[in-house]
Amino acid sequence: MKKRLFSLGICLLLCLSLLSFSASAEYHESNTIETVRYDLNGGYILVQKSGGWSDVAGCIVYASPDIAGDVVLPEEVEGVPVTGILIYSAFTSEDEPNNAYGFNRCDKITSLTIPGTIKTISADAFPNAEGCTVILKEGVEELYPDGTQGLSCNIERLVLPKSLYRIDGRLSASTKLTIELDEDNSYFTVDEQGLMITADGKYVVAATLNGEEAKSYIIPYGVAEINYRAFRSCPALTDIYFPDSVIEIDVHNYTDRPLGTLLEDCIGKKFHARSGGVIEKALINHNTYFQNFPERHIEFVSTGEKLPYTDIGTGWAVPYIGWAFDKNVMTGTTDTTFSPGSYMTRGMAVTTLYRISREESDYQHSFTDVPDSAYYSKAVSWAAENSVVNGVTETQFAPGKNITREQLAVMLYRYAQYLEMDSSKRADLSKYTDAGNISGYALEAMQWANAEGIINGRNETTLSPKGITTRAEYAAVLQRLVD
Repeated sequence: MKKRLFSLGICLLLCLSLLSFSASAEYHESNTIETVRYDLNGGYILVQKSGGWSDVAGCIVYASPDIAGDVVLPEEVEGVPVTGILIYSAFTSEDEPNNAYGFNRCDKITSLTIPGTIKTISADAFPNAEGCTVILKEGVEELYPDGTQGLSCNIERLVLPKSLYRIDGRLSASTKLTIELDEDNSYFTVDEQGLMITADGKYVVAATLNGEEAKSYIIPYGVAEINYRAFRSCPALTDIYFPDSVIEIDVHNYTDRPLGTLLEDCIGKKFHARSGGVIEKALINHNTYFQNFPERHIEFVSTGEKLPYTDIGTGWAVPYIGWAFDKNVMTGTTDTTFSPGSYMTRGMAVTTLYRISREESDYQHSFTDVPDSAYYSKAVSWAAENSVVNGVTETQFAPGKNITREQLAVMLYRYAQYLEMDSSKRADLSKYTDAGNISGYALEAMQWANAEGIINGRNETTLSPKGITTRAEYAAVLQRLVD
């Protein structure tokens, strides 16, 4: 019996040894490469050992179309780490036909798991299989870094790891794609609508969740650019709402078409934006371009007139000022000026919170420096009643006093507690060299406001707790708190 088991073991080892073998094949303009064959789920892959265009070992240069089922790519083959999936090759041999697109011809694969030894996944490498799932394991860092191609396949589920920090190009040609992002990924976020956005809040990568059911998306304030195929997986979409902060649609290589391919995915949909803004101008150009094809026109719906302020320029604060204007929580200092660099006073700040709360108060404050006729009188009464803002003394509110950043943090912290919002987060402020200047009464509030991204440093090392809050800064802080 022991001899039989030993013989079976030897046979098994011999069979396993046949799963891979060295082969030589012709590769692009007669360059010779050495490959290793690795049998995989009814088919096989060829992994480069040496030679070729890049002389980079470990690249999968061929995947046979008969690979099927749930596929897990190996991390190494014969001691060679698997480091890439080749596309756009003219790889040929006596046995394998031209294979230009990685696993794109493998339409029998139900799921493909890609190991973290492959740091970069370029375009068109995934299976062209209906309903396929692709899982990128921890260690994969870049997706489509060429920035010019997109995934011309039909995958329906894409799982992205914590390590992924870069995405270029469209994510899928599929109209059913759902993206799952590791919750610990610090480079991207997914908001409650299912929009995948870079961590800095400036670039919309894709609509990732419930695309088939989503009827509308509201692009958050602060977004400056949108991937040109961001809404490809949203067949039910009817309306997109754009803030003033959007200044560019990633047009890919369609430079002759205003707003690029995004509009190809949005024919028949409505774009909501402010009159006179970038989006309206781009749509006018687009519709003019397709003037002989009215069926390609996209409807523009105004969300309000152009901002009346002549002193706000086109800088970072414009979208936040636009938000405050639309919400009617901050008015201009005149009909045509906002005075973004002017300082916020305590009276101004408490008035904005009162307007947002939309609550009336019969409470009568006891501050002798707040006359009943003042525009902030009712707001001060409401704030005092609900302990949102206290006086500087029992009888003085100091409505005309400029508000510091730490005082603002305390005000917003109390307001969040009044609204019963989660105010438990705390940030480590030690990276700021002036954190020691924070007053004791304001420390907890500053830790909370920084942790929530409501009050950030004025630069990477300076928090400026005693600095005076400008009107532009206040508009930004308020929007971050409320939205």
